[in-house]
Amino acid sequence: MLSFDIQHFPTCEHQDTIHHVEFDFYGKRVATVSSDKVVCIWDKTPAGWVKTAWWKKHGGAVWKARFAHPEYGQILATSSFDNTIQIFDKDATDSTEQISHTGVHIGRMDSSNGWSRRRVLTESTSNITDIQFAPHYLGLRLAACTAAGKIMIWEADDIMALENWNITFNFEASNYRLSSLTWSTNRYHPPLITASSDDADASPAEKLVMVKFNTNMTSYKPLKDKMDFNDQVTYVSFGPSAGLTYHKLGIAAGNSIYIYHLQVQGEDDSNGTRNQASTDQEFSIKPYIKLENGNSQVVRISWNILGDVISAVYADGYVRLWKYTFSNKWALVSVVNPPEEAEKVNKDDVYY
Repeated sequence: MLSFDIQHFPTCEHQDTIHHVEFDFYGKRVATVSSDKVVCIWDKTPAGWVKTAWWKKHGGAVWKARFAHPEYGQILATSSFDNTIQIFDKDATDSTEQISHTGVHIGRMDSSNGWSRRRVLTESTSNITDIQFAPHYLGLRLAACTAAGKIMIWEADDIMALENWNITFNFEASNYRLSSLTWSTNRYHPPLITASSDDADASPAEKLVMVKFNTNMTSYKPLKDKMDFNDQVTYVSFGPSAGLTYHKLGIAAGNSIYIYHLQVQGEDDSNGTRNQASTDQEFSIKPYIKLENGNSQVVRISWNILGDVISAVYADGYVRLWKYTFSNKWALVSVVNPPEEAEKVNKDDVYY
C-alpha cells in the first residue's frame, strides 16, 4: 500500500457544510464552496496553503466550483441552489496588499483580491446540481445539469469578453433529478455528455443519461444504449483519452465503481482505425470492470492525467486509490484514512 502525507487548509472558516473542493489545472490553486454561500480561493505557497480571496455573492448554498482550462485564463464557474451559475475571472496580476494569517485582506470588506464576477447565468428555473467546462478543444463552453432533469450548455461569444454568454442547448434529458455530469475527452469522436441521477424513484435504466453531439456542437441525440443500476448513481466521470480509440467512463453507484469502454460501432480498437463519426453513429457500451472495497457509498471519483489511477471518496470519509497494473487488472493501492477528531487542528479544516 502507498502511504500519503495528509495536509490541511488551516482555519478554513466556512460556517457550514463544504460541498466541493476543486483544484485548478496545475494543482496550485483550490476553490472551496459551502452551504454558507461563500466561495474561498486558496493558493499554494512555500509556507503552505493560504486563503487569498473569498466572496459571498450567491443567494443560496453553493454546490460546485469549476476552473476552466488555463488556455482561457483564470476562469471560475460556481453553481448554486439559487438556480444560477456565476462566472468569475482573475486579473493577470495578484494584489500586493497585506493579507492576514487567515488570508483575508486587512481593513477591507471586499476580499475578492482581483477576482471579478463577469456574468450571472439565470436561464435555469431549478436547482443547478453540477457544472462542467467542456474540453478546451471545443471552445469555452459550460454544461450544467439540474434537479429538474435538464441539461444546459452555454458558450462564450468572446473569451476576452466574459460578460457575453449564449445558451446553445436547453433540453430535458431525464424525468428525474440529475446529480452529476461529465464531458467525453476523446477529440477524435463527436462529444458526449453523460449525466447521472441519484433519485431513489428512478428506475435502474433511468439512472444514467447519455447524449451525443455532432462535431461542431450544433445538434444532439440521446443514445439508446442503457446501463442499469439498482443503486443510486452519485457520480460519473470520463477518463482521459490518452491516445485511446474509445471512451473510458467511470461510474460511482452504491459502494462500487464501474468502468466502461464506449466503442464506436463498426470501429475495431485493436487495429486503431477511426471513423469520422456523425450524429447518426451509435456507440457500443462494453462493461469493463467493477471495483469494490468496503460497504460505504462512493461519493465522488476522479482520474489521474493518464487515466490509469482512479481515486474515490466514500461516505465514511475514506479515500481509496485504484491503479491499472501491468497484469491488465485494477488493484487497490492505497486507503487514506480520515483524520481522527482529536488530531484535527480545527473542526473547520479542509483535508486533502
